[in-house]
Amino acid sequence: MDPAHLGVPQLKLDVTTPSRQRQDGKSGFRRCPPENIHFTGERRPLASRVWSSPPASPIFQQFSEQFKEVPNCAHGNFTPPQTPVQHQRRASFTTANEAIFHDYQGRVIHSDPSINKGQLFDPEARVKNAWEACQQPRICSREYEIRLNESSQREEFGRGAWSIVYKAECQTPQPKFQSSAPNLLSPPVSPIAGTDGCDRPTPGLVAVKSLARRDGQPVIEQEARILTYLQPSCSNSISYAGRFMTKFFGYDASLTALVLEAVPLTMIEYCEQQAMAVREESRRQRSMKPRVVVGMDVWLGFAEQLIDGLKYFHDHSVVHGDIKPMNILLRKGSGTHGLQPIYCDFSSSHVVHPQIEPERTTAWTIEFTAPEVLKSIARGDDVVATFSNDIFALGVSLLTPVMGNLPYAGASEFQKRSMAMQGTPLAFELPRPRDRSRDFVLIDKLLSAAVIRHVDQRVDASSWQSLHREIAREWKLSESANQGTAQS
Repeated sequence: MDPAHLGVPQLKLDVTTPSRQRQDGKSGFRRCPPENIHFTGERRPLASRVWSSPPASPIFQQFSEQFKEVPNCAHGNFTPPQTPVQHQRRASFTTANEAIFHDYQGRVIHSDPSINKGQLFDPEARVKNAWEACQQPRICSREYEIRLNESSQREEFGRGAWSIVYKAECQTPQPKFQSSAPNLLSPPVSPIAGTDGCDRPTPGLVAVKSLARRDGQPVIEQEARILTYLQPSCSNSISYAGRFMTKFFGYDASLTALVLEAVPLTMIEYCEQQAMAVREESRRQRSMKPRVVVGMDVWLGFAEQLIDGLKYFHDHSVVHGDIKPMNILLRKGSGTHGLQPIYCDFSSSHVVHPQIEPERTTAWTIEFTAPEVLKSIARGDDVVATFSNDIFALGVSLLTPVMGNLPYAGASEFQKRSMAMQGTPLAFELPRPRDRSRDFVLIDKLLSAAVIRHVDQRVDASSWQSLHREIAREWKLSESANQGTAQS
């Protein structure tokens, strides 16, 4: 293209024709002298700029000169930076040496200044460092007083092999207020939140889990570490983990006790109450048709909440180790029909890591124990609970809201052990296939993926969660179709 059409001043070049012979007798071309280049000063009229860009401003020209060496900045066209990929678990650095871990919901779960950047992206190193930071469990900063009955005896929620859970009253905290100038016309200042970084128990009832026998102190201390690991000293993390487990307010070293959220209702108590109501209604209606005692919608809600909680524990490399309806509480005020199932009693729990020695599991309940564990116990082997054992135990526990009783009800201990070793509680508890309604077919589909004898065929928590969503969607579509048919 002729540069004259772009409005560029025309240069007239008067170049001497090169000769083959230089004055010194050597062959070659002769360089044009500078005085032979003349600027005519003429300017052609500007051509149409339909196919050209407008002239750049002086500021942009200066800016582009500074970045002309950058490959992506050629001709002033800048490529926007790529958006970083956000992973479920991530780490951020507030200083050069401080690493802050986040959980799967993006909330801070652990801060440790001794961790370097290389360890943040190694899952095993992340678990190990977070567990080592919990060598000393979180200390309870609240004062409480254990309730006494009319006989001056301590009131209990219940007791287990290692501990007794007492009812206690949490003392009313004294709010701290910010100081303000006396003569300023300003609204009152809100109280300052606690500085210990954890959820504080509201004034009222709390549960205090104390020793039932002297040799149980290591068990209580281990449970305190597990609860501190799952509910670090961050209010958001405790609130999120509290969706699946009792809230942990701290460890009382003076009494070797855990201060926990008080949730009086257990799943087994609720299911037994519902079973009595269903039997009474069936008697009035003279119907022998099997029914889900809590209702199919409630059962699906319970299963979803408990499977999500189990996945949360397993994602944090924690095995519960003693899942059963007696260790599942129902928190009122949330969840399906105002009830939210949560886990309690982590005395048999441990962290799974190749460099962390697992705790040998000593507390087992026959009805909810996987058959491979029962066989190992019968041989006298030391048994350590696994993720797969948790899956099996939860699958059997979810039979209780269906039938309203514990598995193998009415059988002797010998019969329970024999049937539990077979690993087929579904065939024993659920109605025969020809008598099953649509609800029982869906229940069998969900539980049979977890309650299976062969360990390698047992589903994991993540796949079980996906299967539950599929079954819940299928049930809702079927319910909508039935309602539409009934209305028509």
